[in-house]
Amino acid sequence: MRASLSLLRSLSFSLHHHRLPCSLPTFNHHRFSSVPLASSSSSSSSSAAASHSNFVQHSASEDSSSEEEEWNNWYSALWFDLGLAGSEMIRHMGAPSLKVKELEELPGEWRRSKLTWLCKELPALACVQRRFQNIFRILNATRKWLRQEDATYVVVHFIQIGEYVAAYMFYKWMRSRDWYPFDFALATKLAESLGKEGMFKHCREIFNEINNKGHVPSESTFHILIDAYLSVPNKRLLDKACGIYNGMIHPGGYQPHLNVHNSLFRALISKPGGSSKHYLKQAELIFHNLVTMGLEIQKDIYVDLIWLHSYQDTVDKERIASLRGEMRQVGIEEGKEVFMSNLRVCSKEGDVEEVERLCLKLLDSDDGIPTQAFVYKMVAYAKIGEFTKSLDTFREMRKLMGSATVPEYRELIEVLCKAENTKLAESVMDEFVKSSMKPPLLMPSYINITNLNLGMPDRLHLAFFEYENILVYNIYLESLIKAGNVEKADEVFNQMQSDEAIGIDARSCNTMLSGYLSSCNTMSSGYLASEKYNKVHELVFNLMLEKDYDVEPRLDEDLDYVLNTVRKDIVNLV
Repeated sequence: MRASLSLLRSLSFSLHHHRLPCSLPTFNHHRFSSVPLASSSSSSSSSAAASHSNFVQHSASEDSSSEEEEWNNWYSALWFDLGLAGSEMIRHMGAPSLKVKELEELPGEWRRSKLTWLCKELPALACVQRRFQNIFRILNATRKWLRQEDATYVVVHFIQIGEYVAAYMFYKWMRSRDWYPFDFALATKLAESLGKEGMFKHCREIFNEINNKGHVPSESTFHILIDAYLSVPNKRLLDKACGIYNGMIHPGGYQPHLNVHNSLFRALISKPGGSSKHYLKQAELIFHNLVTMGLEIQKDIYVDLIWLHSYQDTVDKERIASLRGEMRQVGIEEGKEVFMSNLRVCSKEGDVEEVERLCLKLLDSDDGIPTQAFVYKMVAYAKIGEFTKSLDTFREMRKLMGSATVPEYRELIEVLCKAENTKLAESVMDEFVKSSMKPPLLMPSYINITNLNLGMPDRLHLAFFEYENILVYNIYLESLIKAGNVEKADEVFNQMQSDEAIGIDARSCNTMLSGYLSSCNTMSSGYLASEKYNKVHELVFNLMLEKDYDVEPRLDEDLDYVLNTVRKDIVNLV
């Protein structure tokens, strides 16, 4: 019984934390314009740079779950406030003006000398992470004499000389004092300064504080925070940027500048189609906002939205036709990119007639026909069972282009494997090998042939073990999971872990997790709780958490199901 209760407590903790925290990535400090310096020297500038670097490293180890929870709570609360008591919320369209006294205007020569000493001493301490506690020790000693106007001067002074870490730490200390009434203008200035420097975690912290104090942040603060999130290529931060953008419009009540809409939209489609396709709803929302706000919709927005639609598992052809119609109405030519998106859609559906028409159109165009168009043509013929015509298309492409690249070889071999044409598949594979491609590029095709028992196991073995590389192993691991051989995949995964020359990464862990979860879903709950759950728990809550790897969104639902099933079993045992 005691063991069961212990396991239940562990599981309860896991259920609330299975979305892994992300660390703070390295910032590009020149991405944003900084606040003009009022008075700085070379030593001050180097001090600020060192301080910023140390503080980023310190922040990287902090857990972001409380921030997300605070945001979610605020978002719900703000929706209620604006819907039922909108007059109580204070909205600021522009950045508020901040009135700060100069040092010589503050009363008392003794206090002014103390403030001068503080402004000199704190930045030096902020440069060294292990001295952070010394800063708070010094500040606690000022409680008897430091006043609100003194503290405001210090924070603004640090911002003006570029000592953003010192400014943030001093503000963090002063807001916990009984004598400090919340100052919206000061909080806004600090939040925006931190955001411009790429310190988005701390910008977000003050952003949330502004909300909690009954204010809607200024429009400029929203813009800067979104820009700060987008400056780092990280999926979690992109999701947060989307959340801030959505909250800015509704319930925030602002209308973002055109460049904010465009920057976020382009970030959504900056990844390959398979990764970006999950952002279709957000992309459509941005497009809708551009229309309803009467803003200019540029050609690449139309083109990229059509591109995003073409990668969906279920394609909305009516929506694509509607977007193409709108382009024609405003006088925008479709061009090669739209033709290629249309080709992708038609090839999925086996619409050979339309594929042929589009390929001819591309052949006649000034830009010529991309090799990828031939790949779509091969796929279209394969969809309707015309595998020989897929091979003819490959030969046509090679004759026209003079050679074939990796995607064409892979697609043709996959087509021939589906047709179970052993002779042709091996013939094309031999040609692929002779093209001097590196083993990682050959592996998917080797695996396609081997999975269908069409021979060449020795070649697969040689390609696999002569070129030990994490990319090769990841491809092999994925093929084992796809074939349902989880036990063998487990062996390969353990081998990767134990071999320092190979190692594992987020892709390896998510592949293995998908295998464990699929195994769990096919077993009785009792066995699941006692055997397979341990594998899932060890991988997600030990290994992936330790290495700071995210669980891929596609696995969230299965992971929730497994965790909830085990929880119910344990509750029944107890």
